[in-house]
Amino acid sequence: MGRVAGATAQLLPVGRLFGVPVAISASLPAGMLLAAFVGGSHVRRQSLFEAVDPADFATFHLPEVSTPGMGATAVGAIVVAAIVLLSVLIHELGHVAGARLARVDVALLRLDGFGAAVEVADEEETTPEQEALTVAGGPLATMALLAVALSLPAGDVAGAGDEGLAPVLALAWDAGRLALIWVNVLALAINLTPVRPLDGGHLLAAIRRWAATSR
Repeated sequence: MGRVAGATAQLLPVGRLFGVPVAISASLPAGMLLAAFVGGSHVRRQSLFEAVDPADFATFHLPEVSTPGMGATAVGAIVVAAIVLLSVLIHELGHVAGARLARVDVALLRLDGFGAAVEVADEEETTPEQEALTVAGGPLATMALLAVALSLPAGDVAGAGDEGLAPVLALAWDAGRLALIWVNVLALAINLTPVRPLDGGHLLAAIRRWAATSR
């Protein structure tokens, strides 16, 4: 949450989402390519995803199947990049929902190559309660998405065989499911760090403002 001076001039408007203007920076394609590269390379090496139950998602290995070809590698790349973008969008829409509950006007939803931000109008005039509710919406949305990811069943990669689309689709399902889990676990762990400009830092600042004004 916040407004970065001069940043709007470097952004490309792409439309509106739930009534909020959306713009992307020139670094977004680079971020998506990096996510795709990571996803594709790990699927190729069979070292990131494993068909496991949600309770066992701490492992990072694929089941023993034949080495994925370029098709499976491309699917893994696309799936992971899409999961990253989806997770970022849902997190930022959580901020938007929090802002609307707090009756704070949202000026822009900005997507960068390595993150995103919701910029509010007249941030200096928001109360500590409004700031806290706006900021908390993002992590709460991420927690909800993580809960959904943990509830998804594992794909039967080992039983999908080696021919046709079945093994590729099974691999894509597990890649997406576990990427959804890990992307949001990491997002929560990083975002709740009490340092600005992270959400944890904004929440801490809102609490301090509230404590100062309530004396």
